Amino acid sequence: YGREMRRVLEAQGIETEGLLVQDQGWSTHVYTKAMQGDSELNRVDFGNYNTLAPDTGAELLGRLEALLPELDCVIVNQQVRWGIHTEDFRRALVALIRRHPDKSFVADSRAHSNDLGGTLRKLNDREAAALCGREIAPDGEVSAEAAREAGLSLFSRWGRPVVLTRGEHG
Repeated sequence: YGREMRRVLEAQGIETEGLLVQDQGWSTHVYTKAMQGDSELNRVDFGNYNTLAPDTGAELLGRLEALLPELDCVIVNQQVRWGIHTEDFRRALVALIRRHPDKSFVADSRAHSNDLGGTLRKLNDREAAALCGREIAPDGEVSAEAAREAGLSLFSRWGRPVVLTRGEHG
């Protein structure tokens, strides 16, 4: 999947020189959603159980830090449990963020929002409610008031802006 991603990017004229390849313990994460008529079925994921090698993580952060003077914003995305977002990587990333307080970092993290200090966090209402200790049933909704309270609580906790999405509620 990684080779195909590189091929597609290059075919579109997108620079790929900065892509890192980890030869062991890594399979590029991709997913697909099967369709039944006009309805999406459950997604099927590949590459979910990756293990980031410490030298790969250090190389990635080193390259990012070298590029920071050219960047306006860095988006940190974590959607799957396994991958680059190991505890050591998150700790080193936060140290990098602290060294560059003039740069904007935005984090969209399913599982590690509390660990990404110095970022503007984007999370959904269910993630925010859970971080504030609220139990939400799998089929339950977060009310507008509960989402607002969670957002304000997280803003107070983190001292940084929080963006909450509410699915079909905006």
